[in-house]
Amino acid sequence: MNKYIAIICDIKNSKQNLDRYKLQIKLETILDEINSEYDQDIKMRFTITLGDEFQVLLSSTANIFEMIYKIKLKLKDVEIRVGIGIGNLETSIKNTTNSFGTDGPVWWNAREMVESLKKKNEKSLRNQSSIKIKGLNNKNIEDLVNHTFVILNLIETKFTKSQKEIIDKTINLYGFSLDFTQTELAMKINEDIKRVNKILNNAKYYDFINTFKYITKLIEMEMTEWVILFACWE
Repeated sequence: MNKYIAIICDIKNSKQNLDRYKLQIKLETILDEINSEYDQDIKMRFTITLGDEFQVLLSSTANIFEMIYKIKLKLKDVEIRVGIGIGNLETSIKNTTNSFGTDGPVWWNAREMVESLKKKNEKSLRNQSSIKIKGLNNKNIEDLVNHTFVILNLIETKFTKSQKEIIDKTINLYGFSLDFTQTELAMKINEDIKRVNKILNNAKYYDFINTFKYITKLIEMEMTEWVILFACWE
């Protein structure tokens, strides 16, 4: 039995958007791009479900946060809340074009997390995060990861306009990879190398990206352990 990662995203205050039709068309285009770019990680493609929600089922943790950030980057004018669930399916996968008709703990966990974020956003501005996860084997690690999302969200909201512009250009070019030099980056985005260096360092960009990488490794390790234990039990 395989363990998967489900992501359910909710567009915050979508009903207040003046042109929901244009927003939905834009979202469809963005999700098509992400589905193509990360096809190797996706078990069932990103699909719009309720007009203001969209979801995906992943078989790999490799680029989970890179995907989420790129969607947020492309949906510049709106905020999204992201519930991540880890677990198995209780239904068979009949096609990979969408996740309709599938069910199981992986979806229940993701749904619980996105609903939890909605409630938190309605009640309080304290301890805010746009991402929450459930389904890790170790509850202490899960709590630590969710608290880390709060800190990462705080860092992200503190990006200045110039920092955000450079960071977005960097992620567009390299994703969450840090395999580049600042000289190379500065040349590609036509910026002064000293300015790029100052902006990335002041924004704590490398710590920001590396923290997501460490979280990805934790999720991958727990999923791998689960698969090994299940194989041994069989």
